[in-house]
Amino acid sequence: MQTGNFYPKGGTFITNNYNLTSGGINTGGNAFLDLGTSTVSVQGFYSPSPSVTFDGDSANIVIQSSVLSFQVNNPFFNSVTFSGNANTQGAFSVNRLIANGDFININSLINAGYAIFKNNVTLQFPFTGDTIVFDNPGDLVRISNVTVNDSLISNGTAGFPVQIEGYNGVGTINKSGGTVCLEHVLLKDINATGGAQYFAGGSSVDLGGNSGWVFGPCAPLTHVWPGDANYDLIADNNDILNIGLAYGYTGPVRANASLAWVAQPANDWSFQFANGANLKHADTDGNGVVNDDDTLAVSLNYGLTHPFRLIQQNALTSPAPLLYVVANPDTANLSDTVYVDVFLGESTLQVDSIYGIAFTLNFDTALVTGNYLSVDYSQCWLGTPQSDLITFHKDLLSTGSIDFAIVRNDQQNTSGFGKLAQIGVVVVDNVGAKVTTPVWVDQVNAITAFEYQLAIATQSDSIVIDTTGSVGFNEINFNSEISLFPNPAKDQIKINAGEHIVENIELFDASGRLLHYYSVNRNEFIVPVINLQSGFYFIRINTEKGSGYKKFEVIKQ
Repeated sequence: MQTGNFYPKGGTFITNNYNLTSGGINTGGNAFLDLGTSTVSVQGFYSPSPSVTFDGDSANIVIQSSVLSFQVNNPFFNSVTFSGNANTQGAFSVNRLIANGDFININSLINAGYAIFKNNVTLQFPFTGDTIVFDNPGDLVRISNVTVNDSLISNGTAGFPVQIEGYNGVGTINKSGGTVCLEHVLLKDINATGGAQYFAGGSSVDLGGNSGWVFGPCAPLTHVWPGDANYDLIADNNDILNIGLAYGYTGPVRANASLAWVAQPANDWSFQFANGANLKHADTDGNGVVNDDDTLAVSLNYGLTHPFRLIQQNALTSPAPLLYVVANPDTANLSDTVYVDVFLGESTLQVDSIYGIAFTLNFDTALVTGNYLSVDYSQCWLGTPQSDLITFHKDLLSTGSIDFAIVRNDQQNTSGFGKLAQIGVVVVDNVGAKVTTPVWVDQVNAITAFEYQLAIATQSDSIVIDTTGSVGFNEINFNSEISLFPNPAKDQIKINAGEHIVENIELFDASGRLLHYYSVNRNEFIVPVINLQSGFYFIRINTEKGSGYKKFEVIKQ
């Protein structure tokens, strides 16, 4: 939705989650703006009246002008991005604050979950942030009173340090505990208070007027175990999640680095994970940058352990989306290939904000051979493999399991539902009777980009191995004799079984829920799908020669 200028002076305005682009928004009176999950891109945003109310907890505001201002009165937004130089009036709170231009004409009391500054900064009013990042090498930061709840990070370099000084000759940084570890900073008139330990290491310089600082190395040299990227004692699929979290970050190269499972001394980087582990642990090969190559050490040292453990991450409590599996076909014969689709989330309970997930898929070792495994991530809804997604699996079929990790690499959450992966396994050739083997997921670890753990429910499936009669389409050339078209479909699909008689048809959704049953008793049949929502479905076709599945997609224009 696009407008010139927008002037809501009363009543209620609801975006219905549509994005809004406007020259400017100027609110007044008793207006109520429900911005939903919309992204609102404007030149200026004026809402100084305390009578104006917002529902903007999930909305994203983008201020595009370097001249016009952001004037508000205590709203809360999911994110506020200043494309150019910032000009603010009035207090506001925000989950994520991004300042791409100078942040110097600031007349606001601000409370932020995460704040990153790309250029010069002047904070003459109190500023509170969980994580504050000065990503502005060579620039000037002037502060009056800054409260840090979690992390204060400065990305200066030896050649371009960040200068941090007090506003009008005095500034305070307050953190209640833990450690503040800055490198390559020039400090002037900054009082460090609140109980934390404050270090200014690297090439940092004391320009005078500071108190509470130790000008020296931030921490003693500690060790990296290549493959334990989250420093939780073990190299496993959960470490892939932390490689995704740290993807693209850089730090000091580890001297004499190798992939051997030994304690290797390494200088700390300027960042740490939520569990307290330094990001240097994600640089498993020690070359100073976190990328796809760092997954190799995880694979090589998989399952190995070492001493010491850090704190656990915070967990988000909310309704738990479902991680579930669907076996296709669900009835197989000896030596058949069975495909197991792994899904996360449903249309009725989608996943809201996820960065990555690790889990284990389990089989009965007596019924599934360990000689064959195929994994396809091409339809994974979390992202695009080899682009913005890291995919990893460890074949442990000899012990009845496969460990998986799927994680983004761009520090951005995504939301939705659908397939994560399709796994192909082969049934053993020596079962003497009709048996049922379960397929289930466990050891689930799902995280957001801010390293909160997500609650995930699980649901299993099973495969019937039937050697007592005809199963599947072993007596039918399935691909050539049983056809289903069109696929994808919009209104209907036609099934043609050629010379074979279809006795009945069952229609299932992606979660395995039976939607419809059709009695057929002929070789052709039309299945209406006009009332189905967009998504993937399964048709079970039962003939006189056996049963099997076809998969199709419904797309609504």
